[in-house]
Amino acid sequence: MALMSSRRGAAESMALPLMILSFVAIGGFMFWLSRAAEPTQVAVVEDGGSDTDAAAGGMRVAWSEFGANPQSYEGQMITLRPVQVASLLGQGAFWTQLPNETPFLIKLGDTLIADGLVVASGDLGELTGTVHTMTDSVLNAWQAAGVFTDDVQRIEAEFATTFLEAEAFAIQVPEGG
Repeated sequence: MALMSSRRGAAESMALPLMILSFVAIGGFMFWLSRAAEPTQVAVVEDGGSDTDAAAGGMRVAWSEFGANPQSYEGQMITLRPVQVASLLGQGAFWTQLPNETPFLIKLGDTLIADGLVVASGDLGELTGTVHTMTDSVLNAWQAAGVFTDDVQRIEAEFATTFLEAEAFAIQVPEGG
């Protein structure tokens, strides 16, 4: 009867050199990629304005500049883009998020509410309005106007030190929608 020998020894003897060869090949490929790759540049296209700017007359402010210090724009009419609705607050207000992850309150103006503008969480658009300081008298006026649907929403709004009262909000329609 013939004795069959094991070939296991041959496979084990080649495992270490093949592993080292694969690491060298991967390292060489990564080195080649780092040398052959060309840096990409992102082109930022800014339009010359919009109908919202012309109609409302707001000074265009970069979202990052506004987010750094919203109080510095108090009393000024500004245009911000893009503003995203993070969550709704009652019938005519919503929260958005500044670049530093701080929530910021937006109140829709009486004209927008009268025109039937309805915003939903996730809406994105260009907003023109005036920055104001939050006071108790402002909160009382909003409560009398029916902005808040319950007392919890008023308490939530009290956390805002400033807010923007929107005079125009052009919501972008998503592609394909």
